[in-house]
This record gives sequence, C-alpha cells and structure tokens, in this order.
Amino acid sequence: MKLSLLIPSCNRPDLLVEALGSVYSQNYPELEVIIIDDGSEPAVNEASLQRSFDMNLRVIRNPRSLGIGQVREQGAREATGDLVWQLDDDDLLAADAVSTCVRAFQHNPNLEVLFVNIGCFGKFKARRRQAQGEALARLASLLDIDPACGDTLLLGKRLLPALLFTVPMAFQHPVVRRASLLRVSNLRLLGLGGSGNGACGPGNEQSIPDNLNESEWSIYASAICCCGFLSRPLYLTRCDDQGYFSVDANKDILLREHLRLKRRLFENRNRLPELKPWKWQLRSAYARALLE
Repeated sequence: MKLSLLIPSCNRPDLLVEALGSVYSQNYPELEVIIIDDGSEPAVNEASLQRSFDMNLRVIRNPRSLGIGQVREQGAREATGDLVWQLDDDDLLAADAVSTCVRAFQHNPNLEVLFVNIGCFGKFKARRRQAQGEALARLASLLDIDPACGDTLLLGKRLLPALLFTVPMAFQHPVVRRASLLRVSNLRLLGLGGSGNGACGPGNEQSIPDNLNESEWSIYASAICCCGFLSRPLYLTRCDDQGYFSVDANKDILLREHLRLKRRLFENRNRLPELKPWKWQLRSAYARALLE
C-alpha cells in the first residue's frame, strides 16, 4: 500500500531537512514524498535533497506564496499513493509511524480517515502536552471512548457533534485514503462557495482559509467518512512557540476565526445535504461561538 507524504514548506530549509530526516528513517518501501515549496527564497533545492535522502522525493514549486490552505489542497491533487498524510515542515514522524498507520488501514478495510495522536518536543512541550491532553480527554468523554487504548478505535456518528466542541491537534493531521481525501476536499470547497472541482494552483486559487484549515477539514470528513483514531503518538509536533497562534497578540484573531468557521457550517446546514443530519448541532455550535 503506497503512502504519499505531503510537506508544505516556505523559507525554513533547516527545519525541512530535519523533517525529512524523520521520514527517511521510516524504512517503508512504498513511500512518496512531495514537498510543496510555497514561494521560498531561495527555492527548495530538489537536487540537494535527493543527494541527502535517497528516496522517492519530488518538489513542486510555487513562484509566489499561496498560503497553507491552498498549498495543502495543491499537494493532495499531486499525490499518487493509496494513502495521503500531511507533515508540516517543522514537525517530525515517530519511528515506524508510516508502517503502523498503513497496518491500521489493512486491518480495517472500511476505514477512510485515521486520526493520529501527537507527541510533543521542544522548549514548551510540557505546556502543549497538558493543553492537548485536556482537549483530547474532553473529546473522548463526548465520544465515550478510551483515548489510551492501543488499538485503532472506529468512531461513529457522534464524532461531528464532538468536533464542534473541540478539535484537538490529534484530529488535525489524519492519514486519509486518497479517494476520500479528494471527496472531503471537494465538499469543503463547496461549503466555501467554490465549484468543488478541486482545481488548485497558481492562477486558479479558490478561497481556502489558512487559519483553522485542518479543523474545518476534519469536521467535513466526520460527516461523510468512516473515521478512526490511533492513540499512539506517531506525529511529533514542535513546541517552540513558532506557530502563528502561539503569539498572545493573535489569540483574539483565533476566536474570530472560530466564529467564521462555525458561521460557515451554520449557513451550509441546509445547503449541503451531507450536513443536514446535524443542522441542530451546527446551529447550537454557532450560538456558542457567538457567546464566546
């Protein structure tokens, strides 16, 4: 089973090399690595990376930055694997992460989206670990599952209402069957007012938000896909306050982005048939966001 690993990157060459080092150590034969260079200056040097990492690797270059929301969609259209996984250029994969996720799909033929628990490293790892542990515990209580279970847990129709309360980081970096990825992405583009044809790239941008991009995608996925959760921390996230919302001055922006997201879902509750079963939950979620 082939897996495509997508790595968006912009002006972080040293971190990109570190991320690729964790990918190279996976020792999984059917692995495709696609780096989307979103307008880096200088450009990502594909030849140099090929010399450093002897693996199936290619670089897609955007002459100007399109933003992370657009770039993730662009990478998804370029993937050729049975499964697709997104890795941020400042994060890492744990040892045997790829093979472990592939086995989960092989053992669960109906599984379409696998949410993967996170591990933390860096200067502020304790703070992030505590915050994400609390968010994951809250979600688990809404789903009535044990997040510490070592097996792959299949999640039912309660997932979407639960994600309207909180989307922990463990539910923001899923491994997805490629056909399901395109199906969810097209639905989300329809929800954003686009054509849903999935066309991405320079000169053909649709309005894909950068902020809360992963959270919104996961909510749409929970509406139409068979989803599961793997409790092993296989996706390792860097905690050095390098993220946009790690800056205190941007916390108010985050609240406003949450409100915009809930409003979009509320407005689409009757327009998109896939969301109609949850129209009352979507209305309640929008009301909570307004109060916040």
